[in-house]
Amino acid sequence: MNKKIIASLLCVVFAFFCGCGGKEEKVETEVKTGTNVTSYNVQYGDIESVVSYTGTLQASESVNLSAKVSSKAETLFAKEGDYVNAGDTLLQLDKTDIELAYNQAKAAYDSAVAGYNAVVNSSSKQQTSQANQALVNAQTAYNQAKTNYDLEKTLYENASNVKIAKQNYDDAKANYDRVVQLFNMGGASQLDVDNAYSAMYSAEQNYISVDATASAPLNAAKLALDNAENALNTARENIGLTEGSTEASAETAQASVNSAKAALDIAQNNLNNTTITAPISGYISVCSVSEGQLVGAGTPIYEIKNAALVDVEINVTDSIIPMITIGTKANISIPSAKIDNIEGSVTMIDPIKDDMTGLYKIKVSIDNSENRVNVGMVADVKLTTASLSDIIKVPSEALINEADSYFVYVAKDDVAEKRQIITGVSDGVYTEVVSGLEIDETVVVEGKDYLSETNNEISVTGEWIEN
Repeated sequence: MNKKIIASLLCVVFAFFCGCGGKEEKVETEVKTGTNVTSYNVQYGDIESVVSYTGTLQASESVNLSAKVSSKAETLFAKEGDYVNAGDTLLQLDKTDIELAYNQAKAAYDSAVAGYNAVVNSSSKQQTSQANQALVNAQTAYNQAKTNYDLEKTLYENASNVKIAKQNYDDAKANYDRVVQLFNMGGASQLDVDNAYSAMYSAEQNYISVDATASAPLNAAKLALDNAENALNTARENIGLTEGSTEASAETAQASVNSAKAALDIAQNNLNNTTITAPISGYISVCSVSEGQLVGAGTPIYEIKNAALVDVEINVTDSIIPMITIGTKANISIPSAKIDNIEGSVTMIDPIKDDMTGLYKIKVSIDNSENRVNVGMVADVKLTTASLSDIIKVPSEALINEADSYFVYVAKDDVAEKRQIITGVSDGVYTEVVSGLEIDETVVVEGKDYLSETNNEISVTGEWIEN
């Protein structure tokens, strides 16, 4: 091929590629370098602050019943699981001996009244006859009171619950003395000493309570015996009364009447206590007696729980207690019963902090008149501690916490400005802004962690959406 032609072709090819290269230099691409973020447009809104707890359902009203007199269980009218109304008869004890004691006390009282009337109104002969009869009656009443006292004394001395309580106290006392010795030798801590003392004190108080309950019938029988003895002594003195009784003898006769009346009241009370009735309405959760069983005074026999109103007991911190008042509404869920959104309210706030936990005890009550839930179920409780309307709020995710102060990045065109704000109530998703932001300003939510006061160029890729 001709060299000139080849040279011409090369020039054309070179010119073509040079022309193409010239076009590429004219293409310009805009590249954004700001941090990609999502934003939130600040508006007015509502917010509720809610705290959550877990507790166990308890009957809000519960009573334990014990026998007040010693006798045999004659007829059982209610058993475990039965529903009873207040005033229903639960148990009838055999009242044969107790009724006899009442009749004797009544006779002694009538005799004392007759003796008094004789002293005041009758002749010497009538006084003597009536005084003799009063002595016979007083002697009979004394004998019965002595028999009853001996029986109660035997029951008290054989009361196993008193012996157990006494033994528990003795053991706790011995343990406390041992721990104190170890403490003095460096073998125990002050906490060990405190725990041992607490256990000893609790056992001592329990022993005092159990002993007081068990000894009550014995004390009553002793009082009745003392009264009967006084009445007997008075009756013996009345033998010497003659016609024309003086004011002093009338006072003595009146004292005899008063003594006999006291003994009669005790006998009447014992007779009334042979019939045991329900003090509240509810379900019998415990029945520890059977027909024919000998029941001693102070023996626990029934436990009644009224589950028409149930409580959930929870414990809250110092920061929450000022936000809760009696009547504060609560939302309760019972997972095991698959029941949600039960309405309840705070009915008790313990003003004293528990020294061991550092928490305050609160009770939330639920209407259970339809028996939707059972005592013992686990409940989730949500308490509304604050409810605000028409306040400025931002997503909690937008907040930056630095040295106990809060900041947000406010988007202005393609730049984010760091600004300090003052926050208020939070529900976890949103937080109230008390000051520092205005309506319709835009804050950075996602992507804020990549910004700084020097690296503050942004590219807004969309609006933040609550999950």
